[in-house]
Amino acid sequence: MNSISRRDFLKGMAASAVSVGALGFAGKTSASAEAASAKIFTPGTYTSEQATDFAKIKVTCEVTETGLSSVSYEVLESSDSDYFAKMADEAADYCARVSAAGTVLDVDGISGASLCTTAIKDGVNACLAQALGVNVTAAEASSANVINPQYTEFTSNS
Repeated sequence: MNSISRRDFLKGMAASAVSVGALGFAGKTSASAEAASAKIFTPGTYTSEQATDFAKIKVTCEVTETGLSSVSYEVLESSDSDYFAKMADEAADYCARVSAAGTVLDVDGISGASLCTTAIKDGVNACLAQALGVNVTAAEASSANVINPQYTEFTSNS
């Protein structure tokens, strides 16, 4: 059995979305119009914990039958080097832009905070996968490295 990575899965989802959109431009019959408005997601509120080297966050997404309706995040654990605290307004704006677009695709990230952008983006993708009923195997945030680990046994320069 071949395993599929989350990145490959999401690339496939993006390609599927593009092909469905192309069908819409090619002209809809009543059957394809019904298929386009069909339920895709299981509605609900989904959460995902994500980690960077400096923070752990919980991303919360509200999903309707046809797409993403809201995105928010909460910092669960942080360090002095964490950008979530320094760029809280930008991160909230990024969540609002993702909500408005209904996807993380083609939404510009947070300038100067790629770790924050990636954590939120991965969290949204994990929530959407849950809403699709897909079990994507990924490292849990709780099993990630300790935030900003320090080597305490350092005693000399040699």
